[in-house]
Amino acid sequence: MGILLDSLRRGKKRFAHLCLDQSAAKTAQELVVFVTRQDFWKKRAAWNASKIREAAQDNPNDLSKGGLQYYEKLMPLLYRNDIFGFFTLIRKSICFFMGLKKPFMRFGGKSDQRVTVHKSCALAAQTFMLSIAAEGFESCPMEGFDKNRVRKALSLPHGAEINMIIAVGKGTEEGIWGPRFRVPYDEVVFKK
Repeated sequence: MGILLDSLRRGKKRFAHLCLDQSAAKTAQELVVFVTRQDFWKKRAAWNASKIREAAQDNPNDLSKGGLQYYEKLMPLLYRNDIFGFFTLIRKSICFFMGLKKPFMRFGGKSDQRVTVHKSCALAAQTFMLSIAAEGFESCPMEGFDKNRVRKALSLPHGAEINMIIAVGKGTEEGIWGPRFRVPYDEVVFKK
């Protein structure tokens, strides 16, 4: 047990160093790594569709039908790729022509897919942070870290990308590096 605890302490210290020795990483009780897996889209779409089918087995409705359409038809269109780029061309064409008639989500190539996956992960991270705050803990999201070394330390597969690392624990004065400043409200919020 002593060796395991020592190993965990050295591991957290190592990860704090990979987070560029930020105070939040050094003083946190835990570091939580949020990872995206864009390569899991087929698996996740199938899982969600199966859950919708299970829930709607006795009473299918428009909501369940819409959910099935999303996971079985729209997701393959949005996330499928091929080496020649045919699916990207199809997506961009659909977006262009549908966008001529009405407001339409513009979703074309791999960069759009990657941005969407990272936004979804960031929203999950935000929900996590709000949940732990409700339980009396503090958190600090960190984008400053050595992604290559963290990937290697976690033995992440090729399709995985690190979105952010969140320091979690009971707040201490050591964890606050200085006074907090906010950009003026009227510079970031605009009314039309």
